[in-house]
Amino acid sequence: MIKSTVTGAGGIEIMLGKIAVSKADWLKVGDGLRRRMQKRISKGKDANGNAFKPYAASTLKKKKRAGKSSTVDMRDTGHMRDQIVVSSDSDGANISLTGGRSKIGYYHQAGKGKNKKREWFGATKENKEKTREHYMRLARKKK
Repeated sequence: MIKSTVTGAGGIEIMLGKIAVSKADWLKVGDGLRRRMQKRISKGKDANGNAFKPYAASTLKKKKRAGKSSTVDMRDTGHMRDQIVVSSDSDGANISLTGGRSKIGYYHQAGKGKNKKREWFGATKENKEKTREHYMRLARKKK
């Protein structure tokens, strides 16, 4: 039996099926989910589809001075969101946060330190369904 999944930090686990697809196809599936996650985050939505908690007054002041948007989109420098990467093997894809921003990403995800809890790293039900559809399109080609 093949355990076909897309996994990642923040509780991402999407069981997709038992049809083998190539490592390259898994990379496509994982990258599709990564792009959907980034699009959702840019719209100010968390992994549950809800609006992020608002920025603190001090953060809003800093963003206004810098001419940046007040929308909570988890983009200050862009480094954290840009370090979401996808890897794959024959059993699935993994989405993770790499580099020096992974600790900060965790602090935001869990609400540690001075950070409000913002579940930014994860997949909405809609993201999971789109990922399943992507997988099934690739798997049908393999039959």
